[in-house]
Amino acid sequence: MRSYALMPNFGRISTSTGEDSSKHKVELEDQAIRVDSDNGYVFTRPRHTRKARKSFETGFTDLSETNRKELVKFYEARMGGVEPFFYKNPVSGDLHLVRFADKLLFSYKGIGGVHLWDVLIKLTEV
Repeated sequence: MRSYALMPNFGRISTSTGEDSSKHKVELEDQAIRVDSDNGYVFTRPRHTRKARKSFETGFTDLSETNRKELVKFYEARMGGVEPFFYKNPVSGDLHLVRFADKLLFSYKGIGGVHLWDVLIKLTEV
């Protein structure tokens, strides 16, 4: 069995995870294919028989320059959305096998010599 890397969470001493809970979102995939007919009926069928995949949106606030570089290194090692990895859900504690669904979005918010970053991350289950 293949082993997968675990996404860094940059845990802080005061909390179990460094993720910003205000950025955490979970969305379930819609498995239905819908076709509208001319007489107003809607026909549906399942897209597939597997369980609905989840998409996650999460992020970090006030990430240090060192942690930003570590996250970029992790992203580049996975070749963006190519290689799957484990993501630990900060709410449930469950591990999900995911890929990056989009590029990382960094926002600089440092002041003077303090280099801090906010980052937004989008993931999708494999």
